[in-house]
Amino acid sequence: MKKITIIILLVIGFSGCGSNATKKSNQVVKNLVTMEANSLFNEEKLYLHAKYFEKIDNQEALDIFISDLNYRRNDTNISRIEVDFSKYNVLIYYTKYNARNQIDEYREEITIESNNSVKIEQIFTGHTKEENEYFGEALQLRLYQIDKTIEYVEMVHETEISKISMDDPSKPSQDRVVNFFVHTQGYGEEMIEVFDDNNSYQIFLDEQNITQKPTKEIDFERYRVLYRVVMGGYGDISKIAETIRFSKGTEAEIIDRYIHPKSMYGSVSSPALSYDFLIYLIDRKIELIRIYDEYKEIIEVNMSE
Repeated sequence: MKKITIIILLVIGFSGCGSNATKKSNQVVKNLVTMEANSLFNEEKLYLHAKYFEKIDNQEALDIFISDLNYRRNDTNISRIEVDFSKYNVLIYYTKYNARNQIDEYREEITIESNNSVKIEQIFTGHTKEENEYFGEALQLRLYQIDKTIEYVEMVHETEISKISMDDPSKPSQDRVVNFFVHTQGYGEEMIEVFDDNNSYQIFLDEQNITQKPTKEIDFERYRVLYRVVMGGYGDISKIAETIRFSKGTEAEIIDRYIHPKSMYGSVSSPALSYDFLIYLIDRKIELIRIYDEYKEIIEVNMSE
């Protein structure tokens, strides 16, 4: 099937507002909203990951989402968006990007790859403002109306490529190494621990002075637990994009990459210290974890010792 590409030049901070927001479309994929949503940065689902996906499949849930977004952002007001959910779903896509006030410097291309897949690209087109107007990290929010015949979406943001299933967009693309807990507080101790059973894991958690503790039940027949505490500047974790790779069948890599303003200057770290608590599920077939931090030496963790 011949590919069809739709090009959208973003020239304003958000779309999908006003009277046009309620119009229904026969397009396979339609961008409903594009905006910065930096007030959402502190949500744990966005803390460590460069991107996050979620699906809305009914009008009530969409109304609640828009209402909550308007409540948390008092500088704009998105009108009610009506979607024919008998034909479409709505895909929520968050991504961290390089600097505030950059959103109009991206061109969006939507390509229908086949009868059941689509590629959505955000392409950086170049700086248009003075350097001091970009200060601070930013979170980009996009909402897409997607035809129910589309099963797969490839989302491309600069060099970041994500391939998701519309059946469950928020599900990790792999489940051999899963980060399920992220928490930041002003005190702690840097450490890395591995737990092989629930008893030792629960005793350890009880002994830790964590203001928020994980509640997830662990399937220790399939997983071990990797517990990691990292010291850094307060708020620095919101600037990290975590990538998980598999170099071999029994080895995995956790890569922490800081997001810097594109082709400009680095963000200034906070003078206040914090401790970031991270907990991972590690498949028992994984024997070695390598942790890469942009500013620290590589750490190797033997999961079977």
